[in-house]
Amino acid sequence: MIKYIYIILLLFSCISFLHSQNDTRDLQKKQKEMLLKIEETTKKLDEADKNVAVSLQQLSALSQKVMLRKQYLAGINNEIADIEDEIFIVQEDTKELAESLDVEKQRYAQILKGLQKGNYFQNKLLFVLSAGSLTESYRRFEYLREIYAWQKKQLERINLSQQELVNKEKKLESKRSEKLALLSLQQTEDLKLFAEEKKQKAIVDDLQSKRNALQAELKKQQKEAIELNNAIEGVIAGEADLSVKNQEKENRTPVDNKGDYAMTAAEQNVSTSFEKSKGKLPFPVSGQYLITGRFGEQQYEELKQTTVTNGGINIQALSDTNVKAIYDGEVSAVFALSGYHNSIIIRHGDYLTVYANLASVSVKKGDKVKIGQTIGSIYSDADNGNIATLYFQIRKGKTKLNPEAWLRK
Repeated sequence: MIKYIYIILLLFSCISFLHSQNDTRDLQKKQKEMLLKIEETTKKLDEADKNVAVSLQQLSALSQKVMLRKQYLAGINNEIADIEDEIFIVQEDTKELAESLDVEKQRYAQILKGLQKGNYFQNKLLFVLSAGSLTESYRRFEYLREIYAWQKKQLERINLSQQELVNKEKKLESKRSEKLALLSLQQTEDLKLFAEEKKQKAIVDDLQSKRNALQAELKKQQKEAIELNNAIEGVIAGEADLSVKNQEKENRTPVDNKGDYAMTAAEQNVSTSFEKSKGKLPFPVSGQYLITGRFGEQQYEELKQTTVTNGGINIQALSDTNVKAIYDGEVSAVFALSGYHNSIIIRHGDYLTVYANLASVSVKKGDKVKIGQTIGSIYSDADNGNIATLYFQIRKGKTKLNPEAWLRK
């Protein structure tokens, strides 16, 4: 009996163990599935974040393109209006000229008829020689010469008027052709604008549906911008302290305020020269570019709740585009930061230029650079649609300036 009880207990124990094993396996399976789901969700969230980043870049670029295309279309419309005004003026001139020419021809024909009736020109020699005296013969000769001169002049005037009329009509046709070409171009540009605005709306709708991801991306960008700003201001403060420390030894100009940069005579010259070049400085990128982020507080026109403050400008260019120094100067710092990759600060006396989001750099701290010298290349993010955007600043000391006011248009 005890033996049977033992066997039953053993069987229950085995069943319990097997059940426990099955439970463990099920739990492990569920945990594995959960991990996969978590990984998948994380991956999707990462992709969504990347898509938001790309979408924001695309929206910025598209917004600028739409604005530029609208300006271009406005220019075409103004040209068409100007041509219509010119066509009207030429039409009026042509009409007036044609009427004037008809009057001139009728008048000339009447005068010729009158002269022919008098039979003065049937025998010109007889008309001169039949005069009562030599003086009268001379007068008749002079009269004939004046008549011929007048006749020649009238014919020249008529011919010139006719030629002018022909030229006016040609100009009128040319202007009409020009207007038709512009109208065709206007239609093409309208279609492009419509397509771009449609794409722009699709991006905005997509971003609106990812509001949380959008806010997270903007917060991330803001954090990276603050980190970059702190790094730049750290370099500026460090150089200012060092310049004051070496003020007497290097014969630097005394500064009025704490934290200002004490310049040498050579640096003062560069600073003055840089200031005089305002509006004439070259763009820091070679080839085609588009400004996708402007200076100061900007609001995405399509995302009313979204406002960003920009201490510089964002310049979108082709992948692997070279970045160039916009003026002679000395490299103050080369550093790397998350979100902006490599950055370079160049000092031009009291002015500084900042070039951020570089894939590679070809200068180091302390290097002297010349205007137009290549200092690196723009970073192209393969995960963000290979968009290449240079972040560029101009500063006077700690004050950020609007680069567009300084760069050549």
